[in-house]
Amino acid sequence: MSRGAALILAAGASSRFGSLKQLAPLHGKPLLQHAVDAAAAVLPGHVYCVLGNGATEIESAVNGARFIQHQQWSSGMGRSLAAGVAALAEDYDWLLVMLGDQPAVTAQQLQELVSQFPGADCVCSRYGDTRGVPAIFTRAWYPKLTELQGDRGAQALLRDSRDVREVELDAALWDVDTPADLARHQDGKPS
Repeated sequence: MSRGAALILAAGASSRFGSLKQLAPLHGKPLLQHAVDAAAAVLPGHVYCVLGNGATEIESAVNGARFIQHQQWSSGMGRSLAAGVAALAEDYDWLLVMLGDQPAVTAQQLQELVSQFPGADCVCSRYGDTRGVPAIFTRAWYPKLTELQGDRGAQALLRDSRDVREVELDAALWDVDTPADLARHQDGKPS
């Protein structure tokens, strides 16, 4: 049986948010904890977060994940994803890649992605006209993922590939970039 893990990207500076958004409180827990909890419900014991900015504070406040320190986190999301994949490639046959700022994505939705995963190639979220994460990538994708640079994440790879199964996941649209986004999630109206 193949082995999978969740890889949550949470290394950024939160410049649009104005403070360490990974620890911003949402419904009584840090924003990042929502992603960790959803992933842990699907892949218990196999949840990893790529950290950079504010890593020490995040590690002390978030439970249920192991942490991958990425020293060049300011190089952008693409490099953070590349670092996470490189750290886990030897131990896992597939990775469920997620963002730490999509609190509307539930464990049930992640389980649906996993259930649609054919065991080869890739399954990704589709929201609107966009393919993106959460997405599951197999070893065949690792070389491309570890070459990512700057802010170019997996979305461009997903857009250009034909061998991708899609699962509708509108909740992935509702990320938190600003305090106003967080306030909408607090009110239960993320859109």
